[in-house]
Amino acid sequence: SILEQSDLGEYLRDLAESLIGQAPFKMIELVEDMESVFVGPQICLPCGLLVNECVTNSIRHAFKNTVAPAIRLSLKKTPENLLILSYRDNGPGLPPAESLEASPTSLGLLLIQEFARDLKASLSFPRGSGFHCEVTFPVPQIL
Repeated sequence: SILEQSDLGEYLRDLAESLIGQAPFKMIELVEDMESVFVGPQICLPCGLLVNECVTNSIRHAFKNTVAPAIRLSLKKTPENLLILSYRDNGPGLPPAESLEASPTSLGLLLIQEFARDLKASLSFPRGSGFHCEVTFPVPQIL
């Protein structure tokens, strides 16, 4: 039913803001670009867990020596009816040796893979500065 649908963009933005608000140190900037997409709990929950894991990892590991810590979070809907959820921080990033898709070593990365699997999403860790994680999955059709 439509009652069970929530705005995923708003939900993830509120979640990220609340986690950042609880960070034990200096201000973390949240740069967000969230589209309004209404989905059921089977999408909301794994997306929320994934964002929770990413933000928590950034706060715990990435921002120890980062001067102006920032998180970029975006949710886009493509014309092909795919959702792209992108998370990026400006910390030191992952160790280059870590070829993530093949063998994630940390519990955080394993959890992220698990949540992506729940979404039937493709998961990538684009290289570049900081930690960057992107999940792409089909928008479920409302029955």
